[in-house]
Amino acid sequence: MDRTKYYISFYISSLLGFFCILIISTNLFQYMTTCFIFLLSFIATYSYLKHKIMVFKLPSSLLYFIPIIPFVIVSIYGFISPINKEYDLTGKYYASFLIPSYAMIIVIILTIIYLIFNDRLPVFHSKLAKWIFVFLGLSLIVAVAALFHIKYIMPYDLHYDAYFYPVYRILSGQLLYVDFENIYGNYAYIMAALIHITGGENNLISSFSTWICILTAISFISIYYILSKICRDAFFNILGIAAIMFFPTLFLTRQQGYSYYLQYVPHRILFPCLILAFITYIFYSKKIKYWNIIIVLNAFAMFWNFETGIICALVSFLCDIYYFLINSISQKNIINGKKYIRELLLYILKCFIKLCIAVLLFVFILELITYISSSNLINPLKALFGLQMFSAGILSSTKINTLYWIFIWMIPGIGITLSIKALLDHIFHYKEPSFNEIILFPLSVLCLGLMTYALFKQQHPYNLSPIFYIYILIMIAISQNKSYNTIHKNRKENYHFLFRNIVLYSIVGIIGCSLFTNYIYCNRATYKNVEGYLPETLGEIEKNVPDQNKLTIMTINSSYFYYLLDLPDNKRLPATADWFGDTQSEQVLQYLQTSEDTIVIDNLTLAHLALNKTIYQQFEDIMNKRYQSPYISTNENIHIYLLK
Repeated sequence: MDRTKYYISFYISSLLGFFCILIISTNLFQYMTTCFIFLLSFIATYSYLKHKIMVFKLPSSLLYFIPIIPFVIVSIYGFISPINKEYDLTGKYYASFLIPSYAMIIVIILTIIYLIFNDRLPVFHSKLAKWIFVFLGLSLIVAVAALFHIKYIMPYDLHYDAYFYPVYRILSGQLLYVDFENIYGNYAYIMAALIHITGGENNLISSFSTWICILTAISFISIYYILSKICRDAFFNILGIAAIMFFPTLFLTRQQGYSYYLQYVPHRILFPCLILAFITYIFYSKKIKYWNIIIVLNAFAMFWNFETGIICALVSFLCDIYYFLINSISQKNIINGKKYIRELLLYILKCFIKLCIAVLLFVFILELITYISSSNLINPLKALFGLQMFSAGILSSTKINTLYWIFIWMIPGIGITLSIKALLDHIFHYKEPSFNEIILFPLSVLCLGLMTYALFKQQHPYNLSPIFYIYILIMIAISQNKSYNTIHKNRKENYHFLFRNIVLYSIVGIIGCSLFTNYIYCNRATYKNVEGYLPETLGEIEKNVPDQNKLTIMTINSSYFYYLLDLPDNKRLPATADWFGDTQSEQVLQYLQTSEDTIVIDNLTLAHLALNKTIYQQFEDIMNKRYQSPYISTNENIHIYLLK
């Protein structure tokens, strides 16, 4: 009977949360209100229904599939309907990166054989076997992370440049929000410090890539640790980490045309993975004293990238309260309701203070670095520069079908439902929740937050791909909620449990095997024809610029060209990769009016200027007045302006 009430509460809360998404336009408030309203609505609805007598009772087998039906419908819809008409992305397009259908059948058959005979093969459960599987999993993580190490980059790689140039500018002596602005946060300070400490300035690209590899490995090792706690099958965990790494690394980089897209891996998954791993450790070991570490991690997460950092801080805030409820509810507390409510409110206030401490610590770190470097303080709101740049989300611009929000809600929504169900069972029935039921709460809330951010904040729907690692973790946590070796007395429940695991292991196995089959095609140590591009671009600059010490480069990968020319990137100009509107164009015009440098401009920069006819006319007037007719490179991309 209670299951019926749980799922009724789930759907009412989901519809209310979905309604909030439609009427609230601000990205941050969409996430906050949706999460809070879902949680409050679920608890309120269930608390109300708990005292009501239901006039109907659905079969338990049907109840299990009720939350899955919309997920299946939307998944089928995704295979036949474009996600984004501009990019023509469909479910079939995504599936094209998976292994062929005949291999899928083999994986499913092997999965069934493994599940049937696993209990009869004790060698799989020996300590030696588990350590071997752990070593193999870690080796796989290192192999995938190593794909992020390159020797040099394409001269016209916009995505890489947007992530690399702030690091080189910091190493060149510039300061964020003083000399230039950056949309991806203050990570450049940390990356520059790591490169400087390890003496990587002389071989910058290699050193930069090495640290990217290390951060990527740390992210996936954190996930691997979480996997080891929610699933007791060490062999399956290898397939699980392979499936998790398939989406955010190989799939995403192939989608980008073999171009690095570091803004998601490791940038936006690093601290969510680390914080999630620490929350998992605290929940598993029940050592709440280590929560202070999470406060510090939240501060550095916001410093690294404020947008995902604030989501991590909100998730930590909710998880702290959830953990308190799980561990403080007792019959005595229920009887002394008023006293317990006071304790709960005081603890919520304490959690809010922790959240404020993390924010203040983030501001303190930013101001301290700025003050030490320049003896000045800055407005910390400048750190929100990136929020201003991508303000129009996909749904708000009708680029994605609204039905996909149902798809996004399904898995994390079910996870939150099960975790709140465990809490309510604990409150009303004094039933001790399992670890997997508890860990579903941080997994689901974080998944929902990152999904909301990726969908509303970014203009590319395939940026959702890295978030699938939490999807897979939630699926595994739900499936492995009961002990892997549980033998049910009821034969029907045995078949149900076996069927659930066959579906899960097959899906994870297929995606995991896809990692291995696509691995050989994703070695991007070098780029095709890059040797031809470099002399063509760099050679034109060296040949036609008489004094390279008086040189201003306004191109994609301008920092990379400065590095190759052994010059610092210390021009107080907006980088082409972060050039979004008239404000940046006006800064360029002001610079050109007084500069004594030779100017190198590419077509993309000119295209940015041409977006505003008035500004472009002013640009032409300045160049005609102060500079000679431009020399145009043989590929017609580079324009070199010498002073008259």
